[in-house]
Amino acid sequence: MALRLRCPKCGMLMAEGYATYPVCHRCGTNTQRCRYCVSYQGSSGACLNPNSGVDVVTDPDARTACPQFRSSLALEEPGEPSAERQPLGRPFWLATGLGTAVVVLVAVILIWRTTRPAADIEVFVTRVYIPTDCVQDRTFDVLMTLANRSSTRPAAVQIRLDRTVLQRFKLVEIAPLARQEQRGKAVYLTFPDKLPPNTSQDVTITFAPQTFGQLDFSLSVWAELGRLLGQWQEKIDVMP
Repeated sequence: MALRLRCPKCGMLMAEGYATYPVCHRCGTNTQRCRYCVSYQGSSGACLNPNSGVDVVTDPDARTACPQFRSSLALEEPGEPSAERQPLGRPFWLATGLGTAVVVLVAVILIWRTTRPAADIEVFVTRVYIPTDCVQDRTFDVLMTLANRSSTRPAAVQIRLDRTVLQRFKLVEIAPLARQEQRGKAVYLTFPDKLPPNTSQDVTITFAPQTFGQLDFSLSVWAELGRLLGQWQEKIDVMP
């Protein structure tokens, strides 16, 4: 398994074998410095590894080619201890929170703009979650919530996936179960049961990445009569 770590500046996942490693492909931070080595003593600047040949680090932010370098940013695999993993600092969580807020705001605007012209549509997509990073040999879930606000009329809903997206991300399963139908350059997922009035339904779609890199992902949700309820796009960083 390739070494994986998270950028201390922007929080982006990286892995050995990625084109820009050990430089973050999002913000350009070089992660191979003495400052990010498990042997570096930040308070005194000392190197605690007796085999490094260095007692005191004069420039902890310079790139190092030390053969004894072991990153303190490494993410442990399931079942491994996390003693050498440093907690993510406040800037990462602040950036993540702001990014999430922006995504939610954009999703709300898209839903409002796409549903506003059709006064007779009372089914909405109230939540969509698409991850921004994942690992190639592991599946990931896309989550959404559908809501039918009509008091009398059940609603039929379809999810559209372009075939180019499915070439990058294999569709593993969907819950609740949906019928798959190919039409032209897209695959439509149709739920056999309409959404009852005054109810909501959580939907989970599981995908498996087919390659690694920064890959485009998109999907759209449609109601009856070909009415678009919303469409979402995301760039997903897939680690090898």
